[in-house]
Amino acid sequence: GITNGSLLGGGARARSATVGGKFLDGVVPSLTVNYSDDKIEAEYYGGYYLAARNREGNAALDFVHTWVNIGYKASSNVSFGPHYELLSNTRNTYVGGRPSKTYEWLGGYVQFALPKGFFARFTAGADLDKDNAGDFYKMSVGMTF
Repeated sequence: GITNGSLLGGGARARSATVGGKFLDGVVPSLTVNYSDDKIEAEYYGGYYLAARNREGNAALDFVHTWVNIGYKASSNVSFGPHYELLSNTRNTYVGGRPSKTYEWLGGYVQFALPKGFFARFTAGADLDKDNAGDFYKMSVGMTF
């Protein structure tokens, strides 16, 4: 994938702040692996968010993002299980910056499947890093084909 904006490659620096987005700010090589049988489902995602522009500037960032979940299919329409997710900054060229863990989540999910491969998944839990704000939630919708 690609990103557009100013998160990875930074923007122009003005008065100690990044401003302005960029087209093709970063690239994201990634892999998603899914498993499903009659009673069990599992998903793994791993991606590396790589600054494509301004790599040696004073505002470039790279991240690794990964999650894994495994669930039990209670019926053909409902499944649930644990979820683990990590987002970690692996390169930081900000003045005084350093790589650091952005968040590390542990929680659970419940997923509702609809005909023709549509699904909605609600995931919630706690941030394992005591220095972060606390709980998390996310909603995902998609289609399997």
